[in-house]
Amino acid sequence: MQWRQQFMMWSNIASAQISVFTADQKEKFVGQSGIVISTYHMIANTHNRSHESKKMMEFLQGREWGFMLLDEVHVVPANMFRKVVSTIKAHSKLGLTATLVREDDKVVDLNYMIGPKLYEANWMDLAKKGHIANVQVRLLSFSCVLPSWDDSTYPFNSVCRGLVPDDIGILCRVSQTRQSQKDAVVLHEPGEVPGMPVLD
Repeated sequence: MQWRQQFMMWSNIASAQISVFTADQKEKFVGQSGIVISTYHMIANTHNRSHESKKMMEFLQGREWGFMLLDEVHVVPANMFRKVVSTIKAHSKLGLTATLVREDDKVVDLNYMIGPKLYEANWMDLAKKGHIANVQVRLLSFSCVLPSWDDSTYPFNSVCRGLVPDDIGILCRVSQTRQSQKDAVVLHEPGEVPGMPVLD
């Protein structure tokens, strides 16, 4: 597990002090203190827990933890996951995310659930310094013939089904050449992405 490896790499904690609580692993650490690595689903789930999962939850809820680190913290305001913060008692909390956005605007709830934003890094600076992969953006042009919404044989019908014509804008078809090159295609209205040129 990636988090276990990172804790071992960057701290002097013993392996026996790191435990994992997932569907496949339900370990308790040795000694009075340690680290538990889990998922939002494992903590938030309240239905049909196995005996081992119930015992692990008792272990987690039976103490106040010094520190709770929440990766992908932007998911925490979801109704399903907000109980994670109240289920586990922690003296302090820190959330990490590369995408501090939500369509439902509940990201502001993190201010009282976790705390205010302390630091924000510019992704372009991180890429220049080699901390994350370089990003390549290709602007693709499309020939535009909108599909019939009732045409189940249209190759992109599964993509279009959840959209309405106004949302689609320039979406029409992606050429077989682009598909074979495995290009990622991001759809947006012209000028919607900051810093991206608007093409005539």
